[in-house]
Amino acid sequence: MMIEEEFIKKILGGSNTHVPQQCTESFESHFKGAINPEWQLKADIYEVLFHKEGIEYLAEFDTSGELLKYKMNLSKELLPTLILKRLEEEREIMNVVLINKRDHIVYEVIVRSSALSRFRLIVDQMGDVIEEKPL
Repeated sequence: MMIEEEFIKKILGGSNTHVPQQCTESFESHFKGAINPEWQLKADIYEVLFHKEGIEYLAEFDTSGELLKYKMNLSKELLPTLILKRLEEEREIMNVVLINKRDHIVYEVIVRSSALSRFRLIVDQMGDVIEEKPL
């Protein structure tokens, strides 16, 4: 019975992580309208998973509340047209994550080749592949 109570409390009560006020204020300032924030402390970084306008986000804040980076799960239709065209010439796009690290934007894209091999690409805003790793 104790395990069930803890499970229900965790689901209904959210995370048990104590988040500094400067982090929550910074979060609310950067992501107005965010819903269901779930905070975790990893090392000295506060991570928050949340949704906004139907999109899943993961943001990281330092202990002073500074936004270090955030990630957004995107549908491939939300990729800039230039990137979409360049990547779809030879591969099928399976998953897209926008990564904004201190106003430097890249895209993490999972693609599948015609030979059905999957790759993780890091792509810049011009569609140039910065990094490619097989999965």
